[in-house]
Amino acid sequence: YLYDPHTFVDVQVSTSEPMLKLRSCAYFPEYRLGAFGTIPLLMGNRLSSEDYAVLGVRYGSENLSIGASFVPLPESAEVPYGAWLVGRKGSLCAGAQYKPLSGNKHPMPYTDPKNWNYAISYGVASTSPLSPSFNFSLELARNTQLIASFYQHLVVQRRIKNPFEDDQVVGITNYIDLGLELATGIDKSKPAESGNNSLFQLGASWQANKNFLLKVK
Repeated sequence: YLYDPHTFVDVQVSTSEPMLKLRSCAYFPEYRLGAFGTIPLLMGNRLSSEDYAVLGVRYGSENLSIGASFVPLPESAEVPYGAWLVGRKGSLCAGAQYKPLSGNKHPMPYTDPKNWNYAISYGVASTSPLSPSFNFSLELARNTQLIASFYQHLVVQRRIKNPFEDDQVVGITNYIDLGLELATGIDKSKPAESGNNSLFQLGASWQANKNFLLKVK
């Protein structure tokens, strides 16, 4: 890693399934441009074109992010391998992602709704954990699943004596995080009575002090 955490080179090694993978990213903040790549140097069984290499470029600013990834040795004329576009205006954020399914044989993959993901969110974020924040989002995944999620970060400050802190500390700050997600299937080709049609998840955490953190899911 260099001074910029967005510029790095790392190596991933696995002994269970013999594999040696090189991953790298270079970012140029003056142009807001970046380039990245993943190159498997050793792999036992290469089944698809992305098992040889995936390269990409991106542009990012405070209100816009756009990028695409490519495979140098594609099995077909499909370009790009993946792409995304995300924009933000005030508290509103929206984006689209193109990611074709593995083994998709659609003659025009860009027109297949199952190769696209869309999302929109509204929230008030903060760069400091001392300030409360919340976010609500809706996502349409591959035209088969609708996902609604909500996240809230609460800060509660109390002026009481904390036995775990030093004597000069006369207050306690509690951080409470709450998140929930509801996913429901909208694929009409699947029977509505299937058991996996909807899924609800809930998670929460409470940090009482710097030494105690409780998480529940």
